[in-house]
Amino acid sequence: MDPPVRAQQPSAFYFYQMAVQSKIRGDTPKALEQINRAIRLNHKISLFYVFKAQIFDSMQVSDSAVFYYKKSLTLRSHAPEILKRLGELALQAQRPNEAAYYFRKAYIEAPDSVDFLLKLAQIRLQQNEIRQAENLLDEYRLTQKRKERPVSPLFFVIRADLAMSKGDSLSAARFYARSHCGECLSKEQAEWAFETLLKTQNLEAYFDLLAGVRKNRHFPEALLYYYRGLYYQAIGNAHEAVQQFERAYQKGVRKKKLLKMLIQFYAGQNKMERVKVLQSEIQE
Repeated sequence: MDPPVRAQQPSAFYFYQMAVQSKIRGDTPKALEQINRAIRLNHKISLFYVFKAQIFDSMQVSDSAVFYYKKSLTLRSHAPEILKRLGELALQAQRPNEAAYYFRKAYIEAPDSVDFLLKLAQIRLQQNEIRQAENLLDEYRLTQKRKERPVSPLFFVIRADLAMSKGDSLSAARFYARSHCGECLSKEQAEWAFETLLKTQNLEAYFDLLAGVRKNRHFPEALLYYYRGLYYQAIGNAHEAVQQFERAYQKGVRKKKLLKMLIQFYAGQNKMERVKVLQSEIQE
């Protein structure tokens, strides 16, 4: 009689795969339970700790995420993407020196990933280390030129911030316009650049900036109508300017400059009821 066949125990990778599926379904507690079972069966697999860190990362439990990312590095030290994420988390926690350490280490391990230099330049600029920031930007630009690759939009944003730190507002506005970056500019940066470019009548750069912020989730659509209106007004297309201003107003923009321009237009059309409404809003 043959001996009874013993049921094979699931492997660590089986539980890892189950954890991945649970995370995809949005069942975070189950994903944690299963990745913990995988780690108990084999605690020497870096991938398991990375996945556990990513679970905590998605939950915005940063301390635990950092702990397990670091744990993964003790098992597999060459991991530029993990170093990058540790740098980003350190930045979020307002630990710029720690962030710089991780970004520099990531760049050393992956010298082709020159975007790490931009992260470092941002940190140095925030710390008012202007010369170091400039050197990092130069290193980045020369590397991209040598490899015949285009520079990142973020490069222009940092150049703009650098120009601002030196009081060169016109150059800063031009660099913001050249970024064409949907995610790089804050609402405040974009508005400042629009106003500066309009004041200096740099309409080509102004148009470039309009194109760049069109898909920027940080920049409200209502304000885009307003700044389009200013552009059309500047090039002498009064009809289109008014249409854009009206859309901006309908979307909730209440800038005094906008209200005054609409008052002037409606007064010319003898639409005095609208004029009264707008005048009352200016006085509020």
